[in-house]
Amino acid sequence: MNQAQLYVYWPDAAERRRISRRNGINFGFGGCVGNADGTDIVFADKPPFHGEVWWSYKKRYGMKAILVCDDRRLIRFAHIGDPASVHDSTSWTTSDIWRNPESYFSPGQYNITDSGIALKRRRGVLIPYIAPQCNERSNAKFNLRLSQARVSNEHVNGLLKGRFQTLKGLRLKLNDASSAKRIVEWVSACIILHNIVQGRRCAQDDLQEEHWSDDECADFDVNPLAMETSSYSQDWRKTIQEEVLAWSSFS
Repeated sequence: MNQAQLYVYWPDAAERRRISRRNGINFGFGGCVGNADGTDIVFADKPPFHGEVWWSYKKRYGMKAILVCDDRRLIRFAHIGDPASVHDSTSWTTSDIWRNPESYFSPGQYNITDSGIALKRRRGVLIPYIAPQCNERSNAKFNLRLSQARVSNEHVNGLLKGRFQTLKGLRLKLNDASSAKRIVEWVSACIILHNIVQGRRCAQDDLQEEHWSDDECADFDVNPLAMETSSYSQDWRKTIQEEVLAWSSFS
């Protein structure tokens, strides 16, 4: 077993039950085993290797990283290597967790994320409501609860980059495919070290956090596919919403 497998691994069925139980008690999301989000590993300079491909809509060069963390801010899954120009949803659909959800989830389990990824029951992806649905009162309440449950991922992005400032302006040169692999290995090493530190702390860190708007009706890089999900997935989210709002009324 290499270092990555030792410190960055997907929880087994027993641990997923414990995680989902904590998420149920604390937030009402009894099936949630992870919080997913995309972040950019920012480059200090334009890469010589197809530089324009690495330019993101945030007007900076970088590499995409899709991270899934648990409620204790441990990174349990990482998909790294796509250019920052690639949308989160596109990067997500090339990951193993999207292609083989049965290897990651027991029945009824899922990850929660923002509207950058499409709502998909069969893929274990739960997202908030977007406009115009998010303007309905019950949907807005659900979105608030979901944002509270997934805040740990925003904390993880901030903690990771706070601990390893190099990820805010990476100076490794991207000259070819081999150097791209080296960058992925560098980021993976930072994730391993993050989990080692976080596993020993098991407490909220006071390092700088990366904040994002909790207003899911805001006009930010929303995935158009999020508006085209099937009624099967919509009904699934509605069932979870009813459970969460019922939990909220008694919490």
